[in-house]
Amino acid sequence: MSVRGDAVQWGAWWVELDGRRELVSDRLKGWDYSSRARFEIQPTVDVASALRSAGIADSSDVALLGLLDCRATGERFAVKIALSDVEMGLPNLLVVEPPAGSLADAIELSAHLVFTGVSEPNPDGRAWRPSSRLASSSVTRLRLEGDGTRFPTEGVAFSVLGLDPAAWTLQFTPDDLADSFLGHVRLLLNTEHPAAALLLASDGPVTSALHSVLTVDVSRQMFSSVAHGEFELDPSGWSDGSVGHTLDTLAQVALSMDLASVVTMARRDPLLLERKLQVGFDFLRGVS
Repeated sequence: MSVRGDAVQWGAWWVELDGRRELVSDRLKGWDYSSRARFEIQPTVDVASALRSAGIADSSDVALLGLLDCRATGERFAVKIALSDVEMGLPNLLVVEPPAGSLADAIELSAHLVFTGVSEPNPDGRAWRPSSRLASSSVTRLRLEGDGTRFPTEGVAFSVLGLDPAAWTLQFTPDDLADSFLGHVRLLLNTEHPAAALLLASDGPVTSALHSVLTVDVSRQMFSSVAHGEFELDPSGWSDGSVGHTLDTLAQVALSMDLASVVTMARRDPLLLERKLQVGFDFLRGVS
């Protein structure tokens, strides 16, 4: 049995980012990989009607559940409020605050009324499994990225992470080339290094030169990581947005080669690959 539709008014999701609070729309402006965003929804529940229609006697056996799912990173964040607390007049605000660096690409937000008690199977169809959903809101989808291609980048203090004081480092953690690129590849810029401010600047000859160096270095590291890892190079399993598809596209655009050929070159003649990368990405071509 489920809860009557008019027993719950879900309301809308809100987001707070950089001190700005607004209704969730289709795209979140001003977001980047180091952002800390707060998402909230405040459903209104007619407790008596909800319990009666679900055939449940005790409000402590039901809870409001808020979910944030990010397919790109494989993360799920949940918050729960007991319906008995709502019945007592306590706040019914569901707040989800994912940590910085845990989201990418897009997220899905949803709210639910779930059974949290312990029961036995019954012939009248009443919920008895823990976490059974009694009612659900529609799913709100929010895109975090722009339409253009963006490399997932985050500025962090390397001393806090216990890293050597380099200008940048690459996190490359896929188990399979079919894994999400945005969920398993991240460029960390050391905010304690003078290069970080220049790399985050919009233009200028020094910034242009640094971006040129960075592009070649990061591309080399990604191709080398694949070459020296145990990855299947079968493109049939790579969907759009996967590590394999992204690197194969990068190889074809910059080097006019497929990923398998680049991996072979990285293994047999890494110095040749280095020259190819410099040519393919117009290395330092704009420096005068």
